[in-house]
Amino acid sequence: MKRFASFFIFCLCTTGLLYAEPLEISLWNGNPPSDNGLRGEETYNGTYYANVTQAALFVFQPETPNGLAILACPGGSYNTLWTNHELTDLAEWFTSRGVVFAMLKYRLPNGHPTIPLEDVQQAMKLMRHGVHHVHRRHESP
Repeated sequence: MKRFASFFIFCLCTTGLLYAEPLEISLWNGNPPSDNGLRGEETYNGTYYANVTQAALFVFQPETPNGLAILACPGGSYNTLWTNHELTDLAEWFTSRGVVFAMLKYRLPNGHPTIPLEDVQQAMKLMRHGVHHVHRRHESP
């Protein structure tokens, strides 16, 4: 595990993707493998996401990386994604200890239970292989 986390941190450092704000990475570049059936605009009110149809990974980089990384998947009973603690409290706690912190904004299942699992698997794949092959999105929470 330490080896893949070190590689992930190395990729962040060598590609010049260090930001004070979290780096937002689209998981599927607009083409997820399956459709959750949700339509309309995604909403974010500063506390939670609703109607999530596009998955993304938010990466927080510590000032002094220690070689470790963690992926958080926020809860919300599969109706919303409550990000308040994951994006603030946990990110601050882990990065202050040198750990890369990534929060997954996964697609809500809407009756399709494999949708969030696809997103978690893709996020882990991206973290294992680094972020140099992914697309940066412009909006952030």
